[in-house]
Amino acid sequence: MTVQTAPAHRPASRQVKSPLAAHSHGTTVIARTQIDTPGTLKSPRDASIADFSDYLRTTNNRNGRPYEDATVENYVFAARALNR
Repeated sequence: MTVQTAPAHRPASRQVKSPLAAHSHGTTVIARTQIDTPGTLKSPRDASIADFSDYLRTTNNRNGRPYEDATVENYVFAARALNR
């Protein structure tokens, strides 16, 4: 006797998290835009840190809430300290 099993699949009740997901707690996250003018970014590392900062400001933490400004500034400070 042959037993057939259903193929493995993701349960329908659980949604996949989107990397572009917006928070749903009623607060607004505004991404800081940076105008790249000559001399603003001194190195590719500075550009990466600026991109990292923008990324953190536009995404949610693991609890589903947007990162606070103080948290973003602390992460950017640490990234700049590693660059020294």
